[in-house]
Amino acid sequence: MVRTMERNIVVLMATYNGEKYIKEQLDSIFLQKLLPGDKLTLFVRDDGSKDATLDIINVYSKNNDIIILEDAEKKIGPARSFWRLLKAAQDYDYYFFSDQDDIWDEDKVQNALTEASYYNGPFLYTSNNRKIDENGCCTKKRSATKMPVYDLQSVLVSSFAQGCSMMCNEEARKIALLQDEKYIPMHDLALLVSTIICGSVVYDLEPRFSHRIHMNNADAINKRNNNIVRLQKSIKKWVDRSTQTPLDQYVADILQNYGTYISERKSYEILSYIANYKHSITDKIRLLKWIVFENKYNSRNCKFNFVCRIVLNLL
Repeated sequence: MVRTMERNIVVLMATYNGEKYIKEQLDSIFLQKLLPGDKLTLFVRDDGSKDATLDIINVYSKNNDIIILEDAEKKIGPARSFWRLLKAAQDYDYYFFSDQDDIWDEDKVQNALTEASYYNGPFLYTSNNRKIDENGCCTKKRSATKMPVYDLQSVLVSSFAQGCSMMCNEEARKIALLQDEKYIPMHDLALLVSTIICGSVVYDLEPRFSHRIHMNNADAINKRNNNIVRLQKSIKKWVDRSTQTPLDQYVADILQNYGTYISERKSYEILSYIANYKHSITDKIRLLKWIVFENKYNSRNCKFNFVCRIVLNLL
């Protein structure tokens, strides 16, 4: 039976120069269909917007429960903005993550909470979406066509979940925050990894929101470039990531914090190879062997990129 107790819900939103679309997103959040007694709060961290983003949020705060995280440090990027929000927002039952330019279905929150009611312990919900363009017109009805498999080592190659689709409970939040902020590549990957290890992850194949793709969106820019430009951008991204948040250091932190909870021997071995590949040619070869011959869940393109990064020491 679905439980219908009172719930404190917080939506975490990282913003930066989002004035063009943020009203539609705020409307969709505050028009969510909730059960009697449920309370929804929006927790915002702005990363130094130069436009009217904060002015718009302040207008909405007159009639809605909005908290703006005061943080003097700016230009830290979305991953750390969301991580700061997750740290700062305490004593809520459920934590939703929101982009500034999407549009939520009116029952997005309720569907996630219904799923959560069937599980005990750390829980993470993530869902499918539809794609819309700059004008809000649907360009793709379903982003995913089949259920993903949440395999620990495979999500480190390519995460199967978008942060803007995620909701976690308080237990998953506490488990996730054991990770060191300076090592996490992205907030959504960090939350996904810790919950796979210690709890339950559920994917909803039904689209529950409209994900906007526009010219300021990295997905859109990559789509419109030719293969050479895309390769150049990929290599630059690999170099930046390996410098700023090396995957081997992140995985070493995962093994330190959650190693005793990883029950599957193969998963532990693959993570050990990733953590040591720069220092052990044997582990590098084992890691290459796994990604080429044994990995079942990542696409060819993802595996090819991962192989290149291993060879170049750019994980």
